[in-house]
Amino acid sequence: MLFQRLASLIVGLTFILLLLGGVVHMTDSGLACPTWPLCFPEQTSLIPNFGGKPLIEYSHRLTAKIVGVLTLGMLFVAFRARRQQPLRFRLSLLAAVLVMFQGLLGKITVEHNLPTLVSTGHLATAMLFFALVVCLALGAFTVDDRAAVSPQTRKATRLALLAVYLQIVLGAFVRHTGSGLACGTSPLLCVGVFWPALGPAQLHMLHRYFALVVTGFVVWSALRLRAETEGPVRRFATGAMILVVLQVGLGVLSVATTLHLHTVTTHQGVGAILFACYVALAYFTRSKSRAPEASDTPVEASLPRADNHQVRPHEDVHQARVLP
Repeated sequence: MLFQRLASLIVGLTFILLLLGGVVHMTDSGLACPTWPLCFPEQTSLIPNFGGKPLIEYSHRLTAKIVGVLTLGMLFVAFRARRQQPLRFRLSLLAAVLVMFQGLLGKITVEHNLPTLVSTGHLATAMLFFALVVCLALGAFTVDDRAAVSPQTRKATRLALLAVYLQIVLGAFVRHTGSGLACGTSPLLCVGVFWPALGPAQLHMLHRYFALVVTGFVVWSALRLRAETEGPVRRFATGAMILVVLQVGLGVLSVATTLHLHTVTTHQGVGAILFACYVALAYFTRSKSRAPEASDTPVEASLPRADNHQVRPHEDVHQARVLP
């Protein structure tokens, strides 16, 4: 129960952390705290007594610290049950490594004046961590909820998951290069053309066109999942189609409102929810083919035996299998 609560709490806080990261960028608060990990050199308490942009940036850092501590706590709980749940322990260890690497990227981002590649990598790593803790939370609540789907549907689901992830990373690159309004406020064309000549405008239009690719993958995979499954997986697939349409609409609205804070933040939040939805779909449709570990099933217990026949140690195993 403790692992379930920790994993679910980390998922919720990570989602909030993703939203706060977007607010930090939109309000130009990334460098409002000149030092790391605290905000100011003279700061002596974790609880800030300042406001404005420093408070926005420091709230993001403080939430990240809480996520890091909870992740280490989750790792400790998984370590205690590592013999019964070895995979859970290994994934929890990977989550701890990711969250520490994420903190290092945050430090580099502040100390080196928000380099574009590092800032984008910061979000890319955050989404990988988010996916991992979503899987851990799902695994904590379920024993075996895997849905039987065709290999083609399983592949389509994973392609859609990859496409959503790449689109989120591409969106971060657009944001950190200041290309959000490189094509003006037109929802279709970029300064009157389908493909501009300028670099930032090209990056912006690539994000727009790839959104159509993502929509295609999501609708294709979701329709296949709806046709082959029922219950939670079918509902997740329906939700994914609704989310991707909403996400495209929010993208158009973000441009039309010249990157209004609430609209862009909602756009980022819906993207994160869509990503989590496809992480869940990939989790529920993972392959069932897994060879049991050596300690799972003793060899003797796996041999079929007749009700009135005892297999003796000197008898051949093959004979024991075919005896009536």
